[in-house]
Amino acid sequence: NGDGVAGPPTLSIPSNAALPGAPTTTTASPGDNSTKIATTAYADAIAALKANLASPALTGAPTAPTAAVDTNTTQLATTAYVLGQASAAGDGTPAMNGTAARGIGTHFARNDHVHPTDSTRAPLASPAFTGAPTAPTASPSTNSTQIATTAYADAIGALKANSSRNIATGCGLAGGGDLSADRTLRLNLTINAQTGTSYPVVDGDCGKLITLKNASPVSVTLPQANGGTFVSGWSVDFQNKGAGLVTVTSVTSTINDGASISLSQNQGMHCRSDGANYACELGVGAGGGSGTVTSVATGEGLTGGPITASGTLTIDPSIMRGYLSGLTLSTAGSSGTFAVAPGVAVDSGSAAFMKLTSAYTKTSSAWAVGSGNGSLDAGTIANSTWYHVHQIKRPDTGVVDVLLSLSATAPTLPANYTLARRIGSMKTNGSAQWVKFVQMGDEFLWDVPVLDINFAGTTSIQVATITVPTGLKVNALMSAAGIGPGTGAGQGRAWIFSPDVNSAGALASTSNFNVGIFTSAPGSQNWGSINVRTSTAAQVYFSTEISSMTLQGMTYGWIDRRGRDN
Repeated sequence: NGDGVAGPPTLSIPSNAALPGAPTTTTASPGDNSTKIATTAYADAIAALKANLASPALTGAPTAPTAAVDTNTTQLATTAYVLGQASAAGDGTPAMNGTAARGIGTHFARNDHVHPTDSTRAPLASPAFTGAPTAPTASPSTNSTQIATTAYADAIGALKANSSRNIATGCGLAGGGDLSADRTLRLNLTINAQTGTSYPVVDGDCGKLITLKNASPVSVTLPQANGGTFVSGWSVDFQNKGAGLVTVTSVTSTINDGASISLSQNQGMHCRSDGANYACELGVGAGGGSGTVTSVATGEGLTGGPITASGTLTIDPSIMRGYLSGLTLSTAGSSGTFAVAPGVAVDSGSAAFMKLTSAYTKTSSAWAVGSGNGSLDAGTIANSTWYHVHQIKRPDTGVVDVLLSLSATAPTLPANYTLARRIGSMKTNGSAQWVKFVQMGDEFLWDVPVLDINFAGTTSIQVATITVPTGLKVNALMSAAGIGPGTGAGQGRAWIFSPDVNSAGALASTSNFNVGIFTSAPGSQNWGSINVRTSTAAQVYFSTEISSMTLQGMTYGWIDRRGRDN
């Protein structure tokens, strides 16, 4: 630097020298405590390290002198000062004097302080008062959870004692009054007996029975129903006890939408007002009268009318011609007893219904009325014979029973029994006992089927009597087989058909299985089921196409309509 000394040059400036311009120099680090020139930058850095006098934002853990206890100035309060202001032993313990006060002490209570229990005061929850506790008295109309004092109770009692609670009884009622005593409401019938030939009804007749008795016609006037009198709900009853016709006429208002209504002798009427008009209900008097039902006509299917004073409506049996329900037959077989289930049927003449209300059992001995007794109409029971079961009725007493007969259409009826209907048929075995069958509706099935046809082939029409009822036509239920020849070629057909069809037509048919067509190749058997109508002699026709065929027919039951189609 020219002076032989390392480092920046040293400049000597006279004291009190005034440097011109804006001289500069190196800025010392903040906190440098020497004789170096302090630049403006150094001064600003030192100022930034100091707190402001106004609202300084101190950082770290600034400290200050701690004021004495109970100091009351603007001096800073250190943490030591605050803790020193807490309640001390010399302050005593918390009091329970019950007097509210803001307090003048400068010491604050500690967070774990405890007040003593005041046994002279009640808790808020479920207090148990002693002595004569008092409370504000609520007004008598108060309805809340406020405490009710004795003064409140006395005031309510006084209101009850001085107030009247009554049930008023309107027209036709009695028994009302003050509710301080038990009351019983009841209908009150007051009779207003009139014997003249005219009577004007008054509002006070409400709920009354007005009787009218005169041999001459009687005129009764009903005033206009309005909001003041004869109000809605107003009612009155009339009874004509005389021979003269009573005519009730309304003024302005209507009676059943009309001007008047009449009562014959012994006829009554109930009238009520809707506040504008009257609605009246007529009873039936001797000989009927206006508005009275005097007859009921019977239309299709009903009998018993026209009904006047008395009568009974019934279903016309002729409309239910052939009707039968229930009356199922059953037998255990090898027994002389059979049973009939409950049921109802119209007799064969369509004159009446016959109802068997409970199950019946009958034997094959001579008929006697009642379940468990005999059933045969005449003679004695025969072996291997068809019998017909009839439901019978005695019209004069209405008794219904069961009868057994050889005749399907004309059984010998017991005395006074004039109505009958065949309900099924049964057959005896070789010991005059019933052969077992099972019935469901119109279908009867043999417990053991019977082989009725076993015939070597023939080309002519043959007749077979099969095991189904005689004396009427039924539909036989058969299983049939066409058995082909043992040798030879070709095939043949076999027929079982009803005597009611054209024989030539039946034999010419190749597809109508209703007449029982079977084909059979040599040495084979073809089986099928046949439903074929019989003659009244229990017969069917059959034939085969070639004489070398064999036809077998097994009867396993029959269908008996039991007069439904007659």
